[in-house]
Amino acid sequence: MSDEENQIDASCVEVRAELLELAKVLARHVHETSVHKRLDESWTFGSKCDDGRREHPCLILYAELPDTQKEIDRQIALAILKAMVALGITGDELRW
Repeated sequence: MSDEENQIDASCVEVRAELLELAKVLARHVHETSVHKRLDESWTFGSKCDDGRREHPCLILYAELPDTQKEIDRQIALAILKAMVALGITGDELRW
């Protein structure tokens, strides 16, 4: 199986205001989840990422992240949302 077979074409997905807002919420959630996971694994804050010493500069509150990192997190969340829409997943399928 090649990478091309696993590609999701989300280029036609309309980026509505609701998706942008949801991407912001998800970006914060994913960041906070990642921070808690790393802290549980004994990572600490460090001025640069060092896997050997288990230090990372993003082990801070989402509000304190540099705008560049927040934008990366938002773009990742938005890409996931767009892929879900391209696959035909709507809010109805996500309700429990």
